Amino acid sequence: MACAKWILNERGPRGGPGRGNNLAQSQGSYGKRQQNRESVAALVAASLRGEPRPIMTLGLMVLTLVPLARVAFCFLLFVKERDGIYVAFTAYVLIGLVAGVILGRVG
Repeated sequence: MACAKWILNERGPRGGPGRGNNLAQSQGSYGKRQQNRESVAALVAASLRGEPRPIMTLGLMVLTLVPLARVAFCFLLFVKERDGIYVAFTAYVLIGLVAGVILGRVG
């Protein structure tokens, strides 16, 4: 992320001058930001073109989803083992993580 931020500051979104760009110029060609949301396909396409903001956004999405996937996997493992107390604790944590992701996306 630090590398992508440095590239954005030094080179700009399309290799031009980086400092002094306004927000409309710094969004690159991956689409207009309406309500601060882009589709994942547009983010991936822009990341493959080397644009720094979509790279950072995808990195943050992965960092957010890794713990969620780990807790979901543990939940399924505990259900399979029929370990009731761990199922309850893991379900509680999983509900909290899902609620956080949903509320973070909505809010």
